[in-house]
Amino acid sequence: GYDGARRNDVWSSGDGVTWTQVIPAAAFSGRNGHTSLAFNSKMWVIGGFDGIRRNDVWSSADGVTWTQDTPAAAFSGRNGHTSLVFNSQMWVIGGYDGATSLNDVWSSTDGVTWTQTTPSAGFSARDGHTSLVFNSQMWVIGGNDGAFRNDVWSSGDGVTWTPATPAAAFSARMNHTSLIFNSEMWVIG
Repeated sequence: GYDGARRNDVWSSGDGVTWTQVIPAAAFSGRNGHTSLAFNSKMWVIGGFDGIRRNDVWSSADGVTWTQDTPAAAFSGRNGHTSLVFNSQMWVIGGYDGATSLNDVWSSTDGVTWTQTTPSAGFSARDGHTSLVFNSQMWVIGGNDGAFRNDVWSSGDGVTWTPATPAAAFSARMNHTSLIFNSEMWVIG
């Protein structure tokens, strides 16, 4: 469970059994509710909550040396958002800014310059959702928009979002995960 500490340590493993601490305290602040992804031969950390909702973007080629690509991206500080790589760009989708849930969508090719693809996607404003790329589409699954959801949405451009289903067979939820495995989308927990 969550022990109340926000961390900025970085660990790696080649087998899931043996873990090596790469750095005990990275240059970015200890946080939770952030996202991370791999893009252009770098690891990226985007936003999150360290006592303040952040819109900073950090990158590293080795997990030890972290560069702040921007202290304040064009999107508002947030946590509970998702990020993914699609069409050779990084994307940030929704989240919570401390006052309200969001359904804005942003993209960047460099982590510095972020373009708002839409201020209001077709799905309701939410946080705690999950997202992934499948069949040349971005997908948003579930989350919390004031109530837990089990809806599923897709987009090929980040602007137009199409509902796949308003209520999937799994129960409504937030803070779950998703991934692609054996050519299928999976939702876990």
